[in-house]
Amino acid sequence: MSTVDGKNVDGDLTLAENIADNGGIKISYEAFVQLEQSKGKPATESDKQLFFLSWGQVMYAYVL
Repeated sequence: MSTVDGKNVDGDLTLAENIADNGGIKISYEAFVQLEQSKGKPATESDKQLFFLSWGQVMYAYVL
């Protein structure tokens, strides 16, 4: 696989980090949903979309 810059990425070397990132976002999302429910209002679809949008922005800034 190659990145935007044309550099090769070895998936075997990044597998553990990828799994950790996926586990982290799953736990964070579940915590977010539970927090919204504890406030007495379930998270709306817009709230959920904003959660993932903000996660994407953080990951983008982290990669650069």
